[in-house]
Amino acid sequence: MWVWFARNKLAHGFAAPSVQEITIAISREAKSHWLSLAQTGLGLDLSNKTWKPPPFDWIKVNVDAAFRDGCAQTGVVFRNCNGSIFHIASHKHHCQDPTSAESLAIMDACLELENTTFSNAIIESDCKNAITFIKVDALNCFWNASPIIERIRRFKKAWAQFRFLLCF
Repeated sequence: MWVWFARNKLAHGFAAPSVQEITIAISREAKSHWLSLAQTGLGLDLSNKTWKPPPFDWIKVNVDAAFRDGCAQTGVVFRNCNGSIFHIASHKHHCQDPTSAESLAIMDACLELENTTFSNAIIESDCKNAITFIKVDALNCFWNASPIIERIRRFKKAWAQFRFLLCF
């Protein structure tokens, strides 16, 4: 959301916030969201859930998607082994379901990685269906997401060092 907000400001002639300002705003909003869920009893138990950095000489790419009325907005965040964010991206897609949206976020990460020199990457998503379908070639996935999953599987085969993990 903040990346999109910054893009719109820039597109309309206003000064865009720095990456650091966006990162701080995202962290503040995420903390507020999780605290409000915890207060209502609707949230997950996040007391022992923290982001873990990748091993030395690896990067971690966290992805997520929002889906509504046939439109998905995906976000991709690249971090190094120190946890420092060094690249973010956001993309808009048309799709039919949340699993396709989350799969598109993973594919966006693969496409972003394709344009880098990194060979060791961990891609994390909170979509159990997408991660399972990517990891288990024998599984047939939902037909809407099938072309996306197949494309990600081709990335997985081309770059053996890419890992796909489920995170919460």
